Amino acid sequence: MAWPNTPLTTYTFNGAPPIKSFDLNEIQGAINGIVNGTLTLGSVTVDGTGGVVIAGTPGHVIAPNVDTNIVTFNNNTTSYPAFGVSIKNQVLNKSIVKAWGVLNFDATTALVTFQGVGFNNPTYTTATSNITIPFLDNFTTTNYTVLCTGSSMDGANRFFVDVDPANRFTSNFVIRFYDSTYNAAALPLIATSVYFVVLGVQVG
Repeated sequence: MAWPNTPLTTYTFNGAPPIKSFDLNEIQGAINGIVNGTLTLGSVTVDGTGGVVIAGTPGHVIAPNVDTNIVTFNNNTTSYPAFGVSIKNQVLNKSIVKAWGVLNFDATTALVTFQGVGFNNPTYTTATSNITIPFLDNFTTTNYTVLCTGSSMDGANRFFVDVDPANRFTSNFVIRFYDSTYNAAALPLIATSVYFVVLGVQVG
């Protein structure tokens, strides 16, 4: 391999060849490139000690103790791992929660409070007993996953996430309250709470 993966020149103490300005300029340029972020690196390992010679793992940044509260992904171009491939100890943009929420109804079955991330104000429609959850950021397709559960439900009153393609959008999803037969809309029971989590690929 050529410079900078291998030395430009092999020098000997107090002997030939003389130090060349070309080599010094190349060394300065490489340091500038690393500092300014204009030269790529094969791998980076931060061990808290420094100076340890290792083989390195090509294309990896290894830092056992990352002290940060936010990880920002620059794009969504990376493909999903193939089926059966482990993602142990990996944080992938396409495998993290994109939204979660808690919706609470009062004694009049009105939607009174909600909290969570990744969505805008939900809308409850009494006539059809639907809750529409608009996403803050659209998904690339409607093939996202919604996990939903709740409290204060009984055999005569239940809800489900509408997966009908006609009612499933990249910008929102719908939770429907139905009776035990799933044939007629039913009002949520008093003090019902609904919990949901959404995973999938968003536009970015």
